[in-house]
Amino acid sequence: MQASKFGQFISDVYNGRYSLLVSVFISFFYSLTFVYLMSAYGESLAWFCVGLIQVSLLGSGVIIWYWEQWTINNRERNALDGGAYRDATEMSYVYYGLAILFFVLAFIFACCIWWGKKSLKLAIDVIDAAADFTAGNKRVIIVPLVYFGFAICWVVIWLLSFLCVIGLNKITVAEDISDIPQDRDINWEAKNVFLAVFMIFAFFWISAFI
Repeated sequence: MQASKFGQFISDVYNGRYSLLVSVFISFFYSLTFVYLMSAYGESLAWFCVGLIQVSLLGSGVIIWYWEQWTINNRERNALDGGAYRDATEMSYVYYGLAILFFVLAFIFACCIWWGKKSLKLAIDVIDAAADFTAGNKRVIIVPLVYFGFAICWVVIWLLSFLCVIGLNKITVAEDISDIPQDRDINWEAKNVFLAVFMIFAFFWISAFI
């Protein structure tokens, strides 16, 4: 099986099966933890994130502004000590422009929060209610798992069907098989190309209904 790249891929997946299973259970545990955290502290976390964005915008502007002031003072101090004075006026304009941009964004964000606080509070309440509902009705979590199972089955069935469509074409041994011994050339016929296009369309169409 390991003679080809695909066989090596299958072998690697098989060897790492335990790691994959552990990853699935860990992700499930983290999802439940997140749901319970959102149920208990959803509103507080949402307002904390809003405040963190506001502070981050203001803080970025202040840091950039004072960083440029500190850089200018260092250049002047270096010149007074007999060193060469480096004129960086253009870079000063860039730093001051970025600082002003962050201040403007912080002001716009604050205005949006102030005038849209009712809508924001309603959205946060909806998130909190959804988290409470999910935490209180754990059977809802089964729905995406069942969907995932159906989706995996559908993908496997589609792949096998698409391989059958590929098998309808004339398949010959590739001219150069030094790198891949099992390499093959597929000579697509026009009718099979239409079948492949239909299969691709059917994949997305049926996936939308699952």
